[in-house]
Amino acid sequence: MSKTFYFVAIYRTNFVKRGRAKLVFSSTKIEFVSSSRTYQIPIQKAFKFPDYEERTIVKATELKLDEGQTYVEIMTQTSLTDPQLAQDLCEKNVDNSATLLATIYGPYFLDSLVYRGWLIKDGWGILHSWIQPTNQPKINIREKGLSDMLNVANTKIGQGDDISARFPLMAKFFAKSLLYSMSEEKFLLLWTILEIYPMKSTSNIKPISDCLSKILNLDADTIKEKLEIGKLYGLRSSLVHDGIFDVDMETIEKAYDNDVNLGRFRHKSEILGKLECIVHEVLRSICGLPYSGSLDRYLE
Repeated sequence: MSKTFYFVAIYRTNFVKRGRAKLVFSSTKIEFVSSSRTYQIPIQKAFKFPDYEERTIVKATELKLDEGQTYVEIMTQTSLTDPQLAQDLCEKNVDNSATLLATIYGPYFLDSLVYRGWLIKDGWGILHSWIQPTNQPKINIREKGLSDMLNVANTKIGQGDDISARFPLMAKFFAKSLLYSMSEEKFLLLWTILEIYPMKSTSNIKPISDCLSKILNLDADTIKEKLEIGKLYGLRSSLVHDGIFDVDMETIEKAYDNDVNLGRFRHKSEILGKLECIVHEVLRSICGLPYSGSLDRYLE
């Protein structure tokens, strides 16, 4: 027997004078709530961690709505067990309803988002998220060593008006990229860093290979071929100009129990891992730090 999974978006609103309403519209329940209410929701506790270390990835927690504040609860459901398909369907339903409410009552009607995601009901739920186990070793943090490296980086960045002007924007995009798994959003943020530097003032990708050639002490043409710089640029152009992100996806399925297949792990093509390491080494070079070796496995 298939199980039902619930997805919800809860907004605060300051524009409801009185009245309580609950209705079902196009597979979605819309309810205006002014009393306290409690939900069980999954919270992810770890995203990136050593691949040799056991971790608790998800915990259930309670979300409580305050008495006296009016909320708009937009809830939809699905019996799909593929997390991606379930997420796409539920997000479409929620997005459509939220947009229609704002269209009917005005753009300021939905004040702020309290929670958007899956609910846990009767001990069951879906978490559609990402994890990134990595073979990166743990680090012993030494205060003086860290202080010395930060001072070296800060001094290097401050040398010359060009880098000192470009680095803050690169840092802004990189910090945002840390919030995403390997996705279209992360890809664009990382690629844009390379357009700020070393592709400054040009649409030619050659400066990327030239920059990495100095870092790695290897021939620029070899680097371009091994690290697939041209393919990365092709992905960027296809995504920006055509809305297509043509990256091969490998799917590994794992069942959490004997009856229902609830777990699916997807791994993006290795080419996106290359982009992450390329940006990492470019940033290290700008900061006056030595090559870390992160690209070695792609150059063998």
